[in-house]
Amino acid sequence: QRPAKIYRCSIDGADCIVIRNTSLGRPSEMAIDFAENKLYWGDTLLKTISHMDFDGNNVRLLHFFIEL
Repeated sequence: QRPAKIYRCSIDGADCIVIRNTSLGRPSEMAIDFAENKLYWGDTLLKTISHMDFDGNNVRLLHFFIEL
């Protein structure tokens, strides 16, 4: 469903808050880097790989895939 959102929730699924709801197409393929406190995701619609801090700040585009 659009617009896409990324949420942060407690382990039991409670206390959910939106940490990213802009510049998202179809986020998927998520990975957590606990050492650096980063959340990485691939976006299958925008064809990008990005990361951000756990609180939703410091969003960075890491790679943009170009179709040949």
